[in-house]
Amino acid sequence: MKERPILFNTEMVKAILDGRKTQTRRPANPQPTLTNDSGFSWKGHLYGAGFSDKATKNNFIAPAFPLGKVGDHLWVRETFAALDAGSYEQAKPTKGMNQDIRYKATEKLASQDADVRGYDWKPSIHMPRWACRLVLEITDVRIERIQDITEEDAKKEGFPRMETHPKDGAPARTWFRGTWDSLYKNWSENPWVWIIEFKIVELNGKKQEQAA
Repeated sequence: MKERPILFNTEMVKAILDGRKTQTRRPANPQPTLTNDSGFSWKGHLYGAGFSDKATKNNFIAPAFPLGKVGDHLWVRETFAALDAGSYEQAKPTKGMNQDIRYKATEKLASQDADVRGYDWKPSIHMPRWACRLVLEITDVRIERIQDITEEDAKKEGFPRMETHPKDGAPARTWFRGTWDSLYKNWSENPWVWIIEFKIVELNGKKQEQAA
C-alpha cells in the first residue's frame, strides 16, 4: 500500500467530512487519444484495445493513473493554519513543534476574530504530511469523458452545495459543470478525466471503522 497527497479546496473538504463527497475527478495529463482498434495512445506508448470498452480502459488505467491503485491511500492537503499551542502567535510549520493546527473547512471563528488571533491561512499546496488530519482510501478508479458524468455521480462529487447555492431544483450536474468550468475552463472540450472513488480511513489521527 502506497500513500500520496491530494489537494481539495475548503468546500470539498466539508463535503467529504459530511459524507456527501465520495468521488473526485481530475484531468488526465497529458490527454490520451483513444481509437477503436488500437486503444489508448499516451506519452508515445500504446495501451491496446480489449474485448470490451471497460477492458480497453482497464488496460490504460493500471500503468497511467498517477495516484496509485485500489487500496492505496491519499492524504488530504487542505487550507490550514499552524499556531503555537497555548498562544495565538503564528508558528512556523516545522515538524516537531508544539502546535495547534486549525483547518479552514471546520474553523468556526468569525473572520474578524480570526484576524485578531493572527490566523494566517496557508494554501493547501503548502500543507506538510504531519499536519494532515484526513486520509482516504482509493476504492475504485476509472477514466471517462467529463461530460459523461451522471446526476447520481454529480451528487457523489458533493453537489449541490446548498449552503452556497440556495436555489431549489437545480440538478447536481449543473452545479458540477459550473464548478468544473470555473477551475479548468474546458467542459466544452470534453476532456478525459480520472474518476477516483474513496472512503475515509483516518480522521484526526484515528482509524475509521467501516460498516460491515
